[in-house]
Amino acid sequence: MKDTAINVLKILEESPRPVSGERIAEQLGITRSAVWKQVRELRRLGYGISSSRTEGYRLETKADRLLPYEIQKHLRTRVIGRQIRHFDSTASTSWIGKKLADETDPERLHGLVIIAEEQTGGVGRLGRAWVSPAGGIWITILLKPKIPLDHLFMITMAGSVAIARAIRKEYGISAL
Repeated sequence: MKDTAINVLKILEESPRPVSGERIAEQLGITRSAVWKQVRELRRLGYGISSSRTEGYRLETKADRLLPYEIQKHLRTRVIGRQIRHFDSTASTSWIGKKLADETDPERLHGLVIIAEEQTGGVGRLGRAWVSPAGGIWITILLKPKIPLDHLFMITMAGSVAIARAIRKEYGISAL
């Protein structure tokens, strides 16, 4: 999502009533046509935005997707998730992570979250096919920790516990 679309979204989120395209354009220093284009993009991403010639734009519903903006505004982390790459669909978030690690200094990727709404060609343990349909959470997190190799399992363990706690807190269901 572009910065301009995020700024339009923030204005709509912060307003308890509809906001005119003219006011949004004035606040952001863009044209009303540009506002309309950003609203169209936000709608494409799944945001429910109503519009009225007399009142303006109103955010009715949030997108039901794992968009970077929606994730980052709730984060309380210093490293993980400060960088996010989002894909509607990809063969495998792990493959993207491996490719990025081959092409980029791993230090710069520390904490990067690669997230996909759907994975179509993942490979699981023992080379088994791994398909992840839309509607789940499919992520790879790139870390370059400064810990001994024999302690790496602790990262996976801590991540698993954190996810189970978050599911329990947010949805009131047990995750084992």
